[in-house]
Amino acid sequence: MNPENAHKLHLSRECQYRDANGGWSAWSSWVPCRCPGDTSSKVQGHKRTRTCNNPPPTNGGANCEGSTIQRLDCPPCPQVEPPRWSSWSEWSDCNSDCTKTRRRQCITSPGQPRRSCPGKDYQTVPCSSDLCPSTQLAGVREGK
Repeated sequence: MNPENAHKLHLSRECQYRDANGGWSAWSSWVPCRCPGDTSSKVQGHKRTRTCNNPPPTNGGANCEGSTIQRLDCPPCPQVEPPRWSSWSEWSDCNSDCTKTRRRQCITSPGQPRRSCPGKDYQTVPCSSDLCPSTQLAGVREGK
């Protein structure tokens, strides 16, 4: 290898391992602001984004400074609480099958699917033996 090429190779390798600070991409197009779960067609404000990849930071170089999102008249999104169960109702009276039932409701934030709580919204259990004839109680135990 001649000395000129060796010098170029040395510079090339040296540049490979230098740290490089990150640089911002161009801003994306403006899009309407939407909150999670918002199904309305009403547009309130716009936003756009950019990423720190032009170039990405390498070999310990600094990340880009500033925000990845720019908002224009976007209202704050309401805090969405996870769905939760209400307390159980009182047990019902024993019915003709000699069982009783209690219920609960799934409480969700507006805009969430109504049935998004895990588990069932009711429980059914056999009534005590003193409230049922022995033939009915036997039927419940056998799964009738």
